[in-house]
Amino acid sequence: MLKISDYFLNIKKTNLLTCAAMAIEKGELVNLVGKNRSGKSLMFKTIHGDYYNYTGDILIQEKPAIFYRNRKQTVLVEATSHLLLGETVWRNIILPIPKLSSRLKLKITELCMFAEIDRLLQQKAGKVSYSEQKFIEIIRAVAQLPSIVLIDDIDRFFDPINLAKALKICAFATNSGSSVILSSQNKLENVDRTLKIQGGTVVEL
Repeated sequence: MLKISDYFLNIKKTNLLTCAAMAIEKGELVNLVGKNRSGKSLMFKTIHGDYYNYTGDILIQEKPAIFYRNRKQTVLVEATSHLLLGETVWRNIILPIPKLSSRLKLKITELCMFAEIDRLLQQKAGKVSYSEQKFIEIIRAVAQLPSIVLIDDIDRFFDPINLAKALKICAFATNSGSSVILSSQNKLENVDRTLKIQGGTVVEL
């Protein structure tokens, strides 16, 4: 699904992060652990196609990530919320989905119930809490069924109880064939694999 090789991430003409080789398979749930300012967010942006100051190869389904520039195969959930605050919670979730089947509508409703935001579906997104906004974005991301879901700094969004809920929502994505990569400052439990940024290099634990 995702292959990265000979990767050097640069910022202000300085090498920030190196990854000799990394491969993530379809349906895997992977945790990338690193300290603040270690390059996690910028690495996610290079995979997503929003940051180009790197060298090396990023392949998604055997094609360069740049090939998908105009038809994204990835969905990135950042620490900053990207919601239409004047629109309802429900509208924000379904907005990027071109065709909402009855089956997917039911699944989205179930995920909202699990996240305990089902009571908020007709409220404006700007009126709900930060953690509730992040549940909106994560449910929206997995509902699109992309090749790869990237969730940056997930342990900043939630307390331990809500983090466990978010990980189970991610399991819906992996069970549906998406690969999910979660960055965090602390190691997460119940993931398939853990990668760590050590001394500016991505290594597998």
